[in-house]
Amino acid sequence: VRRQREEEDRMMAKTKAEAELVQKGRLAVAEQAKSDWLGRECFERERALAATRQREDEARLLAESEASDKLVDKERLSAGSAAKQAESQKVQEENTERERALATRTQKEEVARVLADAMEEAAEMVRLEKERIDQERALVNMLLEAARAKTDAIQKERLAMEDLST
Repeated sequence: VRRQREEEDRMMAKTKAEAELVQKGRLAVAEQAKSDWLGRECFERERALAATRQREDEARLLAESEASDKLVDKERLSAGSAAKQAESQKVQEENTERERALATRTQKEEVARVLADAMEEAAEMVRLEKERIDQERALVNMLLEAARAKTDAIQKERLAMEDLST
């Protein structure tokens, strides 16, 4: 009977150790998923920042080109009358203002689109991670239930052995 009890105690300790290993594995998987998600989030932010910088560079080059065009226009207009020059400058400024407004609106739309895409992707990743955690939780619960059932069976067997020995 003592040997039987010792064997049952060893089996219970083994079952507990297995449950602890499963729990540690689940925690390690969750930490890795969190790390992966943070890495992807950082990459997306860097990509959005690089796109914004590129658009700013393009806008700067466009402004420089417009300034150069204005200088050429001014040189041509200096030969003409002062009235023509003022009118041309006014038209050029209006065009420049329209182009700036368009570039700004386009840039804002692109940033908004990139942010919306990043937010959708993050939401999807969170949803997938939640599903994975739920699946792991269900697996752990199933293993714990199996361990409890095994422990109950061992205890019933022990009680039956004690009843037989008395």
